[in-house]
Amino acid sequence: MESVMMPLLVGLVMGGGVGAVTKSSCPLPAEIHPCLCFDDDPLGLVMDCSGVQDEIELARSFTANFPTPDFYELKIIHDPMNQRLHSLEKSTFGEATFQRVNITGTQIIAIDGYAFDKSKSTLTMLALDGNRIAQFPFGSLQRYTRLMALHLAHNNLSLIPQLASPVLKLLDVTGNRPLVVEGEAFVKTPSLEQIILSHTSQEKLERGLFTTSTKLSVLDFSDNNLKEVEDGVIVTPNASMTLLDFSNNKITMVRHDAIIGLASNAHLSLAKNEIMKLQQLHWQHIFDQLRLPYGRIDLSENPLLCGCDIAWIVLNEEYRKLFTDTTKCINGEMVIYLDPLLYITMCRPFV
Repeated sequence: MESVMMPLLVGLVMGGGVGAVTKSSCPLPAEIHPCLCFDDDPLGLVMDCSGVQDEIELARSFTANFPTPDFYELKIIHDPMNQRLHSLEKSTFGEATFQRVNITGTQIIAIDGYAFDKSKSTLTMLALDGNRIAQFPFGSLQRYTRLMALHLAHNNLSLIPQLASPVLKLLDVTGNRPLVVEGEAFVKTPSLEQIILSHTSQEKLERGLFTTSTKLSVLDFSDNNLKEVEDGVIVTPNASMTLLDFSNNKITMVRHDAIIGLASNAHLSLAKNEIMKLQQLHWQHIFDQLRLPYGRIDLSENPLLCGCDIAWIVLNEEYRKLFTDTTKCINGEMVIYLDPLLYITMCRPFV
């Protein structure tokens, strides 16, 4: 009996006993060259293929004898001036699966709708920033049951069609310009929390884009060419938005009921625009959605005249204190320190 138990005990001590889990291991380095594999414990295996030159070399690396096809992350970080990787095909990654993919700086123009199909039940983040993607298979999103973050910033996309994903939480398409966003782009993405449309040459917003976005918390339209925020363009079913960014546009007017859905602690930025007046008819609905001490409105670097049109703000301490301390009148005076007594005296017909 003792002779039987001793090997078993040794095996348990060494981690190879009953119920022990064999740790995933990388393939032989020579078989995946120029890709590299390493164990990012405790997350899992990482495949770094930054050294590949083109599609053929990348695909060949994934024909190796893999002890396991399951990887935590795929990385391809290129100098955009030196590589010749132009596309990702259906067969590029063989049987490999990934939880995260980070590909940047390549010459990739198009991605096959099935390029990451083996990862449709494992992929949680797909980061493809800084490539040359003009064709992305948006229609395949609904097959990815765990994909929560899609990063497509600084590519050559021209259209965001209607998306369909029950789990997607973040979409970043910064720097794709000019970019057209279809009117029903977000109707079938009920979990979206962050939409980044910065620097996409937006000139006019469609009404009703976000009327089904029940969880939207961050919406970024900064660095565009917007001249007016029209009524009904930013409307969400819940008061869920904590950050709404319209900074660095050319906005002169925000219309009545243009923005509905701000959380009481939201930060609304309209910095670096061309707003001169804050008429009560158009602006009060925004102020009424915010509450101190966390709600804030940033109108810094606007040519605010601070005339009697803002008496309704100056005479309401809670409204006035919603401004950031960087929000100033055209004469340099901070709005939060404007004197209510002066406005009572000078603007009597308006107050």
